[in-house]
Amino acid sequence: MTEQIQIAAGLDLHKSFLIATILTLTGEKIVDRFNRTQSGLIALKNWVMAHNVQAVGCESTSDYWVQIYDLLIPICDVIVGNARDMKALSHKKTDKIDSEFIALITLKGMIHPSRIFPREHREFRSTIRLRHKLVQKRSSIKNEIHHILDSELFRLSSVLSDIFGKSGVLIMRGILNNEFEILKSVPGIGDIVAITLLAEIGDVRDFSTGDKLASWLGMVPRVYQSADKLRTGSITKRGSRVARWILVQAAHAAVKARDNDLKTFYSSKKDIIGAGKAIVSVARKMIIIIWHLLTNDEIYKDTQYQSMKQAKKVYVKIPKKTSIEEVLQLLRDAAVILKEPDPETG
Repeated sequence: MTEQIQIAAGLDLHKSFLIATILTLTGEKIVDRFNRTQSGLIALKNWVMAHNVQAVGCESTSDYWVQIYDLLIPICDVIVGNARDMKALSHKKTDKIDSEFIALITLKGMIHPSRIFPREHREFRSTIRLRHKLVQKRSSIKNEIHHILDSELFRLSSVLSDIFGKSGVLIMRGILNNEFEILKSVPGIGDIVAITLLAEIGDVRDFSTGDKLASWLGMVPRVYQSADKLRTGSITKRGSRVARWILVQAAHAAVKARDNDLKTFYSSKKDIIGAGKAIVSVARKMIIIIWHLLTNDEIYKDTQYQSMKQAKKVYVKIPKKTSIEEVLQLLRDAAVILKEPDPETG
């Protein structure tokens, strides 16, 4: 900058707040603190304008400076300096630079400004950098899948150049679809629930009954015995906490779905034991159903709602103009139709 700065401000940026100091060539100093909130930043802008600040200096600390730069650049010069360069000027490399020192070197024109792209270009650059991060993440996930398949002796990479190509994806879906589709046939169970349960439970054939699987997951009530009396308490919560949580979520989804056996079961329990316990009962019933389906390689089917039929509808065509005789004949015809037996129900 060619002109001498008369009034400058220095900002010491933090995650949740910032300290601002104004210095003038005449020796005046004003210090204030602002929260890094929308209202706090607006107050900072008004404070800078009220004191006729010509230049504001700050460090390029993380991305904290971005909002400050975009907020203040329309009203004054904003100088974003490299943090290491500014620490070198202070001769206290291990100490934190405070706002007063930043204000001083801004006033003296001693900060070498960093190159700041326009806002639109910064957003474009951020998008490109995000893409690179996502590509790296995708590669990491693919490598992890390779590792999992190799550890289970599914060495698809030895016969396919790209196991994530069309052929590879079909093969991997085939590996999952025997049990995956069975689980998804149960009301309330979608992709995430199905995959989570398969991962948490493993082979259901390790359990001789569905009740034992439910017990292993901690979905059965505690039993207390005193003399000849037995009483039950809350569920044991043994086994996988993740599996129990996802089962309860699936139970909530099932009872909110269209009419199904699980929803009917929930309705019959809710008024007796309460909504919370009824949901847990639905989750326990679901895991027993899942054990049965996977053990017998069957798809879930409702027992009552699959046989429901729509009520028979009778349509009578009425002409625009009718006589009394024609109306009486239409009524007689309709009565005959209604008395005919239903061919499906007898």
